[in-house]
Amino acid sequence: MGEEYRYEFQSILMEIATKYINIDIENIEKSLIDTLGRLANFVGADRGYIFDYDWERNICSNTYEWCREGVSSEKDNLQNIDLNIIPSWVDTHKKGEMISIENLSLLTNNDEGDFVKDILEQQSVKSVLTIPIINKDKTIGFVGFDSVFNHKIYSEDDKKLLQLFAQMLATIQSRKILEERILALNSIIQNSSDIGVLKDINLKYIAVNKSYTALTGHTDKDVIGKTDRELFKNRATDEQIDEYIQNDLDALKLNQGEFIVKEEMYPDKIFLTKKFPVFNDFGEKIGVATIASDITERKNMENLISQQKNLLEAVVTSLPGYLNVVDSEYNIITLNNNRLKIGVNADKNRKKSDVIGKKCYEVFMNRSEKCSWCKIDKVIETGEAYIEQTTSDDPREKLEGKSYQIITSPIKNSDGKITGVVEYSIDITELKNAIKEAQDANRAKSEFLSNMSHEIRTPLNSVIGFTELLKETELTDIQREFVSNANISGKMLLDIISDILDFSKIEAGKLELEIIKTDIRKLIDDVLITIKNQINKKDLKIDLELSQKIPFYAYFDPIRLKQVLMNLLSNAVKFTEKGMIKLSIYFEEQNDNYGEFYFSVKDTGIGIAKENKDRLFRAFSQADTSTTRKYGGTGLGLIISNLLVKKMGGKIDFDSTEGVGSEFYFKIKTAYDKSINQNAFFKNIKTALFISSDKDSSLSFEKSFFISGVDFIKVDSGINSIVEISKIEKQIDLLIINYNMPYFNGVDTLKMISIKYRELYQNSIKIVLCDTINDESFVLKSDLEIDFVAQKSIKVDKLFYVIQSLEKKNQEKIDVNQNYLYNSFSNNNKLESLKPTILIAEDVEMNLKLIKIMVLKLIPDAKIFVADNGLDVINIVKLERIDFIFMDIQMPLLDGVEATKEIRRYQKNLKLERHIPIIALTASALESEKKRSLENGMDDFLTKPVQLDSIKSVFRKYIYGFSK
Repeated sequence: MGEEYRYEFQSILMEIATKYINIDIENIEKSLIDTLGRLANFVGADRGYIFDYDWERNICSNTYEWCREGVSSEKDNLQNIDLNIIPSWVDTHKKGEMISIENLSLLTNNDEGDFVKDILEQQSVKSVLTIPIINKDKTIGFVGFDSVFNHKIYSEDDKKLLQLFAQMLATIQSRKILEERILALNSIIQNSSDIGVLKDINLKYIAVNKSYTALTGHTDKDVIGKTDRELFKNRATDEQIDEYIQNDLDALKLNQGEFIVKEEMYPDKIFLTKKFPVFNDFGEKIGVATIASDITERKNMENLISQQKNLLEAVVTSLPGYLNVVDSEYNIITLNNNRLKIGVNADKNRKKSDVIGKKCYEVFMNRSEKCSWCKIDKVIETGEAYIEQTTSDDPREKLEGKSYQIITSPIKNSDGKITGVVEYSIDITELKNAIKEAQDANRAKSEFLSNMSHEIRTPLNSVIGFTELLKETELTDIQREFVSNANISGKMLLDIISDILDFSKIEAGKLELEIIKTDIRKLIDDVLITIKNQINKKDLKIDLELSQKIPFYAYFDPIRLKQVLMNLLSNAVKFTEKGMIKLSIYFEEQNDNYGEFYFSVKDTGIGIAKENKDRLFRAFSQADTSTTRKYGGTGLGLIISNLLVKKMGGKIDFDSTEGVGSEFYFKIKTAYDKSINQNAFFKNIKTALFISSDKDSSLSFEKSFFISGVDFIKVDSGINSIVEISKIEKQIDLLIINYNMPYFNGVDTLKMISIKYRELYQNSIKIVLCDTINDESFVLKSDLEIDFVAQKSIKVDKLFYVIQSLEKKNQEKIDVNQNYLYNSFSNNNKLESLKPTILIAEDVEMNLKLIKIMVLKLIPDAKIFVADNGLDVINIVKLERIDFIFMDIQMPLLDGVEATKEIRRYQKNLKLERHIPIIALTASALESEKKRSLENGMDDFLTKPVQLDSIKSVFRKYIYGFSK
């Protein structure tokens, strides 16, 4: 080696040694590239580079590169090279050996899959030298030099120089990695919410993070190089400082991986402090580190949870019932003292600690498996709470001799998973006994009401019945007035009794609604006809407003709805001296088969003073005492109506102005029948003419035709009809005419019309004649083409079905002699000709006589047997052929229900095909009485006082049906 070469060689070594001792990490890249160029020039190479090995990914990559002018850079092409394609190259470096190829053309690919020569040829390399970079016996990369222009033979000195550079690279790489780790670690510590402190072996501060500075107010300059005693001499006592120092000394005594954890107080804060020794690479202790986490909120939460736990425990302990909490495997989690003291092995000295963690069925029932009656599995399966009551055959009730209501509820974690259940049992023994007593009391009350109803209605039955019959006999005017007054008084008394009984039944919860398919128009028509006389007596006007949307049928209790409307209308008439009463009914569809009905009754009466409005719905009261004196009444009607409407799902409200009038209204939501189109009844009827001197009778017709889209024309007399018809320019499709009119009756009017307007008959007009005299022969003899004759005023619902029948194609005209539906019962010759054998069972002699008179009035040739007790009834049925029975419910020896049951058994045993209709007679107005009667074999039910029309109705239904 020449002196000049040796001198430059030493200079380069010195430069490299000094250059990389304290170099900053960020300047390493530029320095390494400069050094690669210096070394390449020194050894005569054209390209210098450094590669890193990544053994986890099994690749190597070019990280630094220097190229002589005119030599291409290959750095970008030599990234992530798979080590599997250069196995011999890699193995040589792993052994710590350098690779020297003086002439690439002489290199052969002897090893299968080794592509070193191909890779180097692509870079135009002629000679190459690579030295492995080894750090702690591990090859982490290599440094290499390529000759591109000429072949190169490296001397031993060149190789030594490059080996020394490779060793320095290993040191630089380790330092770089270490410093990067330190920077990363410092960044983490500085940005951590935890407090970080590092002290040296003499317990002087080396570093602190931002959290420490924020807490103490000390900056880095304030603390570096100082001890706790110097920092806190004015902020802590000597005892506190001594404790800080002792904690650090204790930490210095620990080995690697050991640490001290301690809770420490700082003003208004609580810290969880972790201390541990710090070691260098040689395993020597060089200091102590402290990490402190602010756990103030956590401790506060823990304290709160502890308080809540104590509170919950106090609540659990004080609960009057029996609490048991178990997990999903039936292991007891907790329970209260009450639950602890009951069970098969109950022990007053047993503690919670004795049972917690054990199976509940083992502890309380001494069983080895789950209880069959237990609902825990069901609650866990469904996730829903379960409420049950024990019965007399329940093992739990047998064990304790008490009745329990048990509520079993699921316990869910934050993910919604059921982890256990809570069982809470309440002793309801006294409650069940009280309920039974209340039920017994209610039963007694109902029986009392039934008996009272029977006792009061029984004499009323005679009073009203006999006065009704008496009115039809020959009487003087004074006698007729007296009888009429007695009859009216009896009916008024019956109404009062009915109100009181209804109110009592509602209060006792015994009144049940019977929801059935109801013809709305019939119900309205019935109400208007019933209220008609009251309105006429006071010369008031009545108006009916119906929504076009109202369906034909809806589901109500028609009797109770009619009762409500009648009460509101009666009140309106009672408190109105002049003006009008208006009944309005609207309908709004909710969905396909459900809708809301709105009912309103408006009057122009006395109104209600503001101060009296609150009293209106109180039982047995009216607005004021003067009202009671002037108008009478119990004050129960309105409150009963409101209670009925509430049972239907609504509520009666009202608006009223004193001296102006009142409006009472309510809404009911219910199902309705959408299958019947209201226009279906009038397919071919566009115009209807109504001729009647009775103004009120046209009201419901007019509204019903209107909502069905039919043009309705009304005329008040037969004479005026001739004039009015001449004014009608459209075709008349339907003519409804009343027989009883002044001057010209219905038949005479029709004759005049047929003569003067013969074209009406040619246009196929449909004619309905109503309210005829008893003998229809004059109609037949008149040669008039009348489609339908009704002996009484026809109601709107019946008229609709008549019209529907008349509109059927090829339908023959209805023969009046076949019109059983509308002809009055007393004139039905077929029924009069019957001679049925009728048994009347009644223990009150006056009632027995009354019913017998009514029966013979309707069927004079009827054969009648009587009985005053149930046993006689059975004996008569066994001895005589009985066609029909009126059966009083309450009779001595054997009541009517038991007698009926015996008759039905007798018929069944003898296999008699003949069925004897049995009609219950009772003074009880209770629905339960009716239900009991029908369930035990009776066919129908009549409430006393029995009316003549009621007997007509059951005869029409049962005797005529029997005769056929």
